[in-house]
Amino acid sequence: MKNKPTRLLILALLLSQIVNGQIVFQKNYGLDTIGDYGNSVIQSSDEGYFIAGGKVTSNGNSFTGEAIIKRTDKFGNELWTINYSTPGSTDLEFKSIEKTSDNNLIVTGSVNYPFAGNYTNVYLSKIDT
Repeated sequence: MKNKPTRLLILALLLSQIVNGQIVFQKNYGLDTIGDYGNSVIQSSDEGYFIAGGKVTSNGNSFTGEAIIKRTDKFGNELWTINYSTPGSTDLEFKSIEKTSDNNLIVTGSVNYPFAGNYTNVYLSKIDT
């Protein structure tokens, strides 16, 4: 993968609700994979969180990236993760996540198509919650 370390140990760290300078909770995600990482986080209506980022995978010969959205409760406990990929790409990641006026999610990021000249393009997706 372009511009990514090959080993990512703890890649998504969520710090939340710092009260009087004290961390209320701290969580690490993706310890069972080569690496998950978070680029953006927003709070949900139930005080949980949506984390947008990526996941590094390997087929033994090369590394590829998928975009991910993680959902947590208000204490940072992971509820679910959804992986996203696009046909023909080797590197998709979400860079930013926002809530839309109809309570869905809008994510933006980048996608790389190495077999089409190795171009990196902007990626935009609206996701139903």
